[in-house]
Amino acid sequence: MRTYFEAHQKERLEPIFTHILGDGEAARWLLEQRIDKAPVFRDRFLTKKIGLVSFDVDRIKDFVFATAKPLEIQGASAMVKDMEIDGAILKEILSATGLDDSNVLFAAGGSGLMLVPAEKAHMLSQEIQTRFAEKTGVGSCTAVYQVFSPHQLLTGVGVEPSCSSGLPAGIRPMGVAGSDPIYFGEIVQYLADRLREVKEETLRFVHPPLPGIIHRCESCGVEAASYKDAVRPEESQDRICSFCIGKRDRGRKERSSFKGKSLETAQSINEITGGEERGYYSIVYADANNMGDILLQLRTMVDYALFSNAVSEVLRKVTDELVFERQLKGSYQAPVIGGDDLLFIVPASKAAKVAAALGKKVKEGFAEKVRQTGITGKLAQQLKDIGMSVGFVIVPAHFAIRYALDYAEALLLSAKKGTREKAEDCIDYLVVKDASPLNVSIEEMRISELQREDPQQQLWKFELTRKPLTLTDFERALENVAQLQEKRVPRSQLYQIETLLRNESPKVASLLARCQLIRVDAWRRFGEDPQKLMSTFDILGKPAAKVENYESGFLDLMELYEFAEESNG
Repeated sequence: MRTYFEAHQKERLEPIFTHILGDGEAARWLLEQRIDKAPVFRDRFLTKKIGLVSFDVDRIKDFVFATAKPLEIQGASAMVKDMEIDGAILKEILSATGLDDSNVLFAAGGSGLMLVPAEKAHMLSQEIQTRFAEKTGVGSCTAVYQVFSPHQLLTGVGVEPSCSSGLPAGIRPMGVAGSDPIYFGEIVQYLADRLREVKEETLRFVHPPLPGIIHRCESCGVEAASYKDAVRPEESQDRICSFCIGKRDRGRKERSSFKGKSLETAQSINEITGGEERGYYSIVYADANNMGDILLQLRTMVDYALFSNAVSEVLRKVTDELVFERQLKGSYQAPVIGGDDLLFIVPASKAAKVAAALGKKVKEGFAEKVRQTGITGKLAQQLKDIGMSVGFVIVPAHFAIRYALDYAEALLLSAKKGTREKAEDCIDYLVVKDASPLNVSIEEMRISELQREDPQQQLWKFELTRKPLTLTDFERALENVAQLQEKRVPRSQLYQIETLLRNESPKVASLLARCQLIRVDAWRRFGEDPQKLMSTFDILGKPAAKVENYESGFLDLMELYEFAEESNG
């Protein structure tokens, strides 16, 4: 476990600045962001140059999910992890350029930032791009660098006319003209802008059509199949390309390191669904809220190193804890798809509780990290305030993982929109029972399928969903599901209420549902208080001038109930 104490970070970074500047005191001035020393840096250290190198794996989801096989997904994810601070590829890159991990400010989730002498910045950028492409075969990683004079780390680039003239086209100048130093987060954003610009300008290779006599890879469907998987039994050896066999071998290597341990992963969708022919699996996709805004507000380089590494370690720890607590051993995958994202492929019955636990465990993890490291002030509060938006989809076992990911990603975007509107972490979810790829937005789909209107006089509108749900409402829904299971309310009773909601007007449906809830023994077992019963299934009216608007969350509950894990804690 790496330590993240502020003193440790300063001890780690100070020698690098001292080496570049040739002056230990000046190195400390830079780390402390002594803006009053900017004139000194201009006068005495103008010829000293500092390089910042930023990298990011290109189209990371396309690279990781290029095939539908969990083993190859795990292999591609492991290749991305090889670009982390203790990863094999990054270690090779640092060794080849005469650097070491002390030069790494942050590296996780396929992206990173490094502090180096200016003369090594170009070589390091080239080595990153070349080495990752060689090791992965079909992957690519973009790296950019910017050379700074020491005072520009305090004032920014572009404050002086002589500085702004050297800015790349399309990159906005950054800097301060007053007495406060520039936030290091702005420098990070500047490099992110450059990364985005280079990625947009890069020519993407389009795979040419293969002659009819050449067999395409049975995994990715793109490259020529030139290998058979000799590890598999003779009768099931598939013909695949060299790149997919590389991912598969890397996946087997990582999987073997987990074999027999609590973090053991699944090798196939059948292992995730439990081997059921008509089984279902889920993709749970979570993303930290407002991470870009927080990074922009980080004041110093030390803050950036502390914050970024803390986020990486907390998310990794949350993943491990969820695998253990939700008993996912041997039936999950958790591929890396970004620095502040979490993704799980799990049995359908596990999805809801994994989703609910994510946000809570992340907050608990950051609070614990603050206590462990002694981080204080604004940075500590920013860490403790990080929340997660979550989207998850439940699909049949035969549904292509890449298409399921499209649904999960769209649901995550819906959840993030809900988080902004409701000022609370949100969760959105969907059950897909056919094999249709997503071809409309989630919002359009719900308008089409879950929004009813008065067919004659247009006097009412009825929304049959309240999604996305706040985390509080989602947890309440899970409690209701658990109580339905405990009291053994027959599914037939649930379907009767669903039928009422889908076919009757809101007022008639509400009246008939109330009658059923009060007179049927199964519902009385569910809850003795009629008001408590109706709070679960109530149809809420919204005052309006011309059209009465109603909504119900009962169908949202039904989706959870159908795939809920039996309640045992």
